[in-house]
Amino acid sequence: MGFFGKDNRGNENPFFKEFLLDGEEILCSFKGVRDELVFTPSRIIMMNAQGLTGKKKEFRFFQYSKINSYAIQNSGTFDLDSEIKLVIGSVEYEFGLGKGVDVISIGKLMSGLIQ
Repeated sequence: MGFFGKDNRGNENPFFKEFLLDGEEILCSFKGVRDELVFTPSRIIMMNAQGLTGKKKEFRFFQYSKINSYAIQNSGTFDLDSEIKLVIGSVEYEFGLGKGVDVISIGKLMSGLIQ
């Protein structure tokens, strides 16, 4: 789905604020070269910049209540990126998070939010 770097909280694209519900806040966020991923208390929001200029943006919303299962994978010696995999229905979504991202904290966050 995308490749995202280290925590970007506080520097998210302003578009994310337009999608937040009353009282909803961004818990953590990650930015890739052009794409961004944010975690809120109720969902994950992904922004995919499209086209040559990146002005066209697609937003995907993943409600925690719809996630069947998830997996986290830390970075290794040769495979330098960590990953999160979500299974919603029969579809698997994969997010590359880059080296040095604390996937254990993300796993704990998701465990607390997915009921």
